[in-house]
Amino acid sequence: MSIRAEALSFGYNGRPVIEDIELEFHGDRIYAILGPNGAGKTTLLKCLCGLLRPDQGRVTVDGEDLSSLTRMEAARRICYVPQRFSATHTTVFDTVLIGRRPHMGWGPSRSDLELTRDALGAVGMESLSMRYVDEISGGELQRALIARAMVQGARTMVLDEPTSSLDLVNQHRTVRLLAEAVRSRGVCTVMTMHDINLAASCSDELVFMKDGRIAARGPPAIITSELIADVYGIEVDVIDHGGLPRALPAHTGPRAGTDQRRSV
Repeated sequence: MSIRAEALSFGYNGRPVIEDIELEFHGDRIYAILGPNGAGKTTLLKCLCGLLRPDQGRVTVDGEDLSSLTRMEAARRICYVPQRFSATHTTVFDTVLIGRRPHMGWGPSRSDLELTRDALGAVGMESLSMRYVDEISGGELQRALIARAMVQGARTMVLDEPTSSLDLVNQHRTVRLLAEAVRSRGVCTVMTMHDINLAASCSDELVFMKDGRIAARGPPAIITSELIADVYGIEVDVIDHGGLPRALPAHTGPRAGTDQRRSV
């Protein structure tokens, strides 16, 4: 599975939001897209999954132009987990079951129901399955949406800040679930994040965006104080923590003897 953005540009009312994006994502890997608010991260995700049609360029899935696929064909290949979801008077179970819609006939099969129960169990939501989504917390809703993405069975998962509403325990549970999907099914996972340190710990590759363009791309080792200053306009100390970079507020530093500072 591969998804590719070729010379991708998109804007609203004549104002460019992303410009000349060239990226390629492959299965068996987790990609995190980072950058300040307004950098174009969510717009890029929506173009990648077909929710927005680019003004220029194209998105291909395994070499096929995404715009040539029907909605059902696209949904079997790419699933999208939004940052915000308009909760309606629908149960958690039915919200997750909707993820099976691209594979259903006239109604859900026994297999569809079993996959839904399994996904709810995987995200720790089985006890809330009959609750209405407008009665649960934002973090619980986010876990339900991730379960819905899991049952959709697409080989590419595109997630907009999937850990933003979660506490520490559920952030790590979500990261483990995504990593397991990569290992067991070869899923290509592309997600936006704001937590640079969490992204470095769970991603194979990072993509930094600034002003609608790609500022840097590579393994977590690309994180330096100079890169963060360029992308975010702030001063940080980047230290080595167990072989991974960790960004800290400038001059706070690690406890003596524990970590080493990193720069270019």
